[in-house]
Amino acid sequence: DVDGPELEVLKGMKKIISNKILENIVVECKISGVNANFDSIKKFLGEYGFKNKKRFLDPPKPGKDSGDQNVHFQRLSLK
Repeated sequence: DVDGPELEVLKGMKKIISNKILENIVVECKISGVNANFDSIKKFLGEYGFKNKKRFLDPPKPGKDSGDQNVHFQRLSLK
């Protein structure tokens, strides 16, 4: 849990993300608001064949933006 720089962390993991053995990634994304990062994370992971599979919405926590969601990305099959 890095609370903000998720995209930068993912970019630092390019070698791991590009490994075809990796099939699933769960990332906490900010879906809405000033610091929304879901679209940029979705685009970045899409370049490696990942698609948004499911969002997990937790009840808002005190001091935490309700736009935060854990998002499951799954690599598309290359059949």
